Amino acid sequence: MDNSKKKKTAGRRKVAMKKIKDKKKRQVTFSKRRQGLFKAASKVCVHYGVEIAIVVKSPSNNFFCFGHPSSDSVIDSYLAGQGSSVVEGRPPPACGGSGASWWEQPIDTMTLEELE
Repeated sequence: MDNSKKKKTAGRRKVAMKKIKDKKKRQVTFSKRRQGLFKAASKVCVHYGVEIAIVVKSPSNNFFCFGHPSSDSVIDSYLAGQGSSVVEGRPPPACGGSGASWWEQPIDTMTLEELE
């Protein structure tokens, strides 16, 4: 293979799930991943006709929301008990028996299985 056809980038590869230590890199990565997360959520809404609400707090303490039809309507219906809390036949995981919800648990203490 001659040098003109050599691959110049690492390409797409699996990234290990660990906290990014450099604050600037963490913020840039968060911004890119947030856009991808919201785009994927939008596709799920269109393909399956579901309602979705995502609330994300950035490393710089800013909040970002995505919702269809709106994050407020989905969250309000969930809090009002109109939605089932059962996912795939099992209740949502509790945080270490403390009674806290999974979304209140620090991400650093969650296992890879819980993050998926």
